[in-house]
Amino acid sequence: MSPVARPDAARLTRRAVGAAIVLLCVLAVPVRALEVQEVRWGFDGRAVPGRINILSVLLTNSAGEAYEGTVSLHKESRVGQRVGAVLAQPCFVAPFAARWVQFYPHVKQAGEGWVLTLGKRRQTLAEPKVGAPSVVYITDPENPVEQVAGLRAFPENLFPVTVAATDGLFSVVLDHVPRWGRVRRQAFVDWLRRGGTVHLLRDESGDYPEFAAELSALNSPGPRLRVGAGLVVRHAASAREVNRRFLDEAGFAVPSLKSGSGSTLWDLEQSVLTMLRDLVQPDHNWAFIYGALLVYVILVGPINYLIGRKVRDFRPAVICFIVSVLGLAAVINAVGRRGYGEAAAVHTLSYARPIEGATYDVTQWTNVFVLRGDYYAITHPADHNLYSTCQDYETVNGLLQNGMHGTFLVDVPLYSNRGFVHRARMRGHDLGLRVAEWRGEDKLEELAVAVGPHFPHAPVEMWARHGNTFYQMRRAGGRIEAACRRGVDVETFLDGEELRMGLQYMPLYGRTERGEHVSDSKVFSGMVKPLIARGVGGTEAFPHYFVDLPTSRDRVELFIFAESPGGFRLTAEGFGDEVGYVLYHADLFRPGNTDDQDR
Repeated sequence: MSPVARPDAARLTRRAVGAAIVLLCVLAVPVRALEVQEVRWGFDGRAVPGRINILSVLLTNSAGEAYEGTVSLHKESRVGQRVGAVLAQPCFVAPFAARWVQFYPHVKQAGEGWVLTLGKRRQTLAEPKVGAPSVVYITDPENPVEQVAGLRAFPENLFPVTVAATDGLFSVVLDHVPRWGRVRRQAFVDWLRRGGTVHLLRDESGDYPEFAAELSALNSPGPRLRVGAGLVVRHAASAREVNRRFLDEAGFAVPSLKSGSGSTLWDLEQSVLTMLRDLVQPDHNWAFIYGALLVYVILVGPINYLIGRKVRDFRPAVICFIVSVLGLAAVINAVGRRGYGEAAAVHTLSYARPIEGATYDVTQWTNVFVLRGDYYAITHPADHNLYSTCQDYETVNGLLQNGMHGTFLVDVPLYSNRGFVHRARMRGHDLGLRVAEWRGEDKLEELAVAVGPHFPHAPVEMWARHGNTFYQMRRAGGRIEAACRRGVDVETFLDGEELRMGLQYMPLYGRTERGEHVSDSKVFSGMVKPLIARGVGGTEAFPHYFVDLPTSRDRVELFIFAESPGGFRLTAEGFGDEVGYVLYHADLFRPGNTDDQDR
């Protein structure tokens, strides 16, 4: 790794001053008439555990002058200590008006304490309830004759502006054309292409809605339309008739949340971030350090005692003692501190769901190690960035500015690490995946997938899931093929005890195995199965997991683990080389499937 390119002192000073100004603005803006009128967690009033969720807060201004400033949110422990970093959102509320403000917190479990700060006033929000990704009925809040639905209603004006905030959404019921701008339309189509499901109903005139611009992908004369990995289905029913039972009987099972039987100490985020942190290890000269400590003990013990016995003047003994202490301190400071022989570095593990072409919905776990202590502005090449420290115990001196051109401004002390999670819609390489051969109905007999020119040259691992079986894949020229005769059932492949034990003890293994250095790819590959398990809804080894996720014999899920493309890397200053790996999770469908039309 090359040494870090350090910013000059003036730039560091400006960054620190800018951070202090932002934090002062968050904590000191006077807000007298701003009140919280309504709080909505997620899409159906619940948050999805282990994911970044949307939190919508309706603020009202009862004053005769406009409010323009910043509103902040943070998580608190049971003893009232702030944990993690502060989330801040700019806010403008006209006189005697109301305004929705959205935050993107990472929720781990029910009962977490979240506090909203309005200037100097604090308001504790209702603790979030948790649930599986939701099924909601998209409503127009300005339509006075909106139909009463059999599902939870979600106002269209609260739909997030980026697909990165839609982890809590499973499917939607829609009977009108939402009045969205370009950004929200794109976010909705991205969510659909990633694997969402849209249930279209007839409008008040008895016709299906006709969509334009980005939403034109929903138009189809047939009953079903495949859009990327997503599905658009038309129903001859009213919103009042469509409920969970209706969808289940139509073949669209709704997922539910279950509690795992494993240890509650099992934590995917912290396990991954700990593994990444341990990739940066100090190169200490332990023989020299222990030798220096032994010399110190001899000097302040027997030697100092003999000097005191032989010399009546006490000053030589005192001088010997002081010189020994100061000398050892200087030696340990020079060779024993963290950073000896190291370089600044960034390590990232990514999980990417294809949207279209070279565009992906990406979740990243990142650890940065720095040699200089300072405020660092961390950002990524995406239109909208969502960040979280995923902390439950530690207070992080930082500011999370999520959303358009989002930035994580954080204080990182010298020779230390900072881990965080990042969500965004990002550009990578178009893998060019296309089914070349497919034989077998309930069980695969042959599967070959053609790949494009930008497919990873040397993928670390490749797996295909069909139904209840995983198959290992291998490269064969311009395509990849599944070893269909050696399938492994899901329960064996994602053995809960193996996942739990592997994650709990992986950080203890370090970078050596039997005295030999372990490569980055081998260390990273230890997270392949946990990421696959997360991608399919989890297992009983997780604190929470989702069941009844629909599977189809006409669908194959591909999991390809390889080095990350350059477009997934952070663009902040003050860091060294970035080492990253990504797990691509792509859906492919049987050619000639007559149930769905493809687009």
